[in-house]
Amino acid sequence: LTVPGVAGKAERMAWWARLVVQAMIPVGRAVAQAWQEALARARSGNLANEAAKSMRKRVMSTEEAMQILEATEPKAAEANFQRMFEANDPAKGGSFYLQSKIVAARDRLAAPRTTSQSSSSSS
Repeated sequence: LTVPGVAGKAERMAWWARLVVQAMIPVGRAVAQAWQEALARARSGNLANEAAKSMRKRVMSTEEAMQILEATEPKAAEANFQRMFEANDPAKGGSFYLQSKIVAARDRLAAPRTTSQSSSSSS
């Protein structure tokens, strides 16, 4: 590649080197700033809290469980569970994901109903 106003090979190489260095300065500054922000967050102790918040499991509601099992009452939910569980058996070409959702729905209906208010008021 020719550079206007630059004659020799050594001069062209030096020109390209300066260009690369000048282009890397903003990138280096951005990396340094990101590093400082990450270090500040880690020192503040909020890093563990942020990680814990992102890892919390979403609890399935009773209504959602009934909807998954296509039932309006618990007795019908158990009968539908058996049918749907067998229909989604991966060994028979069914979906493991759907079968997992069906099991989670049955477990949610079988679990005693708890609220975060009752557990926090007992503390």
